Amino acid sequence: AIEAIELPYPSMKSDVLPKQLLHAEPGSKLYLHLIKKVEVVCKRSTADIEQRCADALRGQLLQAGLDSDLDDRRKSIASDYRSAFEKHALKYTSLLSLSDHSPVFASIPTEDSPSSKPWKVFTWNVLEFPTGSGSCSGSTTDGVNPVCGHLISALNNRKRKRADEHSMILSGMSLKQVIDYHVGAVVDLMRCALSGGLDSRADVALLQELNHETVARLREACEASGFHCLFSQANDDENKCDAMTAIISNMPLTGHMDVTVQDGSKKIRRFAVGRISATWFVSCHMPMDESQAKKRKGATTTTCDGDVAAKAVTKIIEEVFAKSSAKQLIIGGDWNTDLHLLFDRLSKPEAERDRCGKTISLHTPPHDVETCLGVEWPIDGFLRFS
Repeated sequence: AIEAIELPYPSMKSDVLPKQLLHAEPGSKLYLHLIKKVEVVCKRSTADIEQRCADALRGQLLQAGLDSDLDDRRKSIASDYRSAFEKHALKYTSLLSLSDHSPVFASIPTEDSPSSKPWKVFTWNVLEFPTGSGSCSGSTTDGVNPVCGHLISALNNRKRKRADEHSMILSGMSLKQVIDYHVGAVVDLMRCALSGGLDSRADVALLQELNHETVARLREACEASGFHCLFSQANDDENKCDAMTAIISNMPLTGHMDVTVQDGSKKIRRFAVGRISATWFVSCHMPMDESQAKKRKGATTTTCDGDVAAKAVTKIIEEVFAKSSAKQLIIGGDWNTDLHLLFDRLSKPEAERDRCGKTISLHTPPHDVETCLGVEWPIDGFLRFS
């Protein structure tokens, strides 16, 4: 009877008892499984059996190949839906293309000479979008995927996210037109800031979360505008974000070096490191430490002191000052931790060894200013060592 019911539905999980189970001897382990299986089957009502058959049939229809007319109709509906979705989503291109980070501008003293003007700098985690294929497949969405959840929470004022909402926002952010708009916005802000088109001209831009597509566009813009640029190597894993960082300046870069940081998961982070005059700049995107992750989830017992970032700072200081005649070092970017607390930690007398005996200054917005969506404290900014 069971075989007869299941015969029209090859995709249905079968209730037919295997021969080995049927021949199980009382007292054996298999016999206990036999009893449980028989109990499950016998407890099913007529309604339960009809529901299983309906679910199996629905699954077969969705897999296509059972009815050509139905398959053609479903393809037509899917095509109409994609067209309607794209048309509606593109109304919000400027919103879907935004980064989850805000640019941070700062004026930082320089020790190049007594008469030297302060460095005008800005840093921005631009958010790594998929490549402009217009599809979620073929390019990673690891960069924008977490942002979808933050957007839903901000819009709906609730922590629970529905899968369909997440999927729609992700699909919208993966549209080629949205990606092209995003890359164009990154290039425009960089060019505008370094050309003096904003309230105050910037000398140096530090960018994070760049993929090869954005880097190519930035190189073209720099060549056309006469800017100088330096990019870190991309992530080794082709299935993950490229995660490149950059230093772009309207002044010549007179030196560069390779600096890598490794987090607890053994993931390698590569930072762009370049010299302008007697100052070294590092464009960083620090790994998120455990305290930062817990604090973002609402934990109140963690101090979010940036243990990972503190160790990375020591490594960077040792490498830069040991390999060069630098007068000062400016590390800027996405620190993935409460930057004010990290500064407090590194400023303490007992932390002099961690900062290799260098003096330190902080350049970031006040503690109550958000620089990243979903984080109630600034995680983007600069630390200066001299």
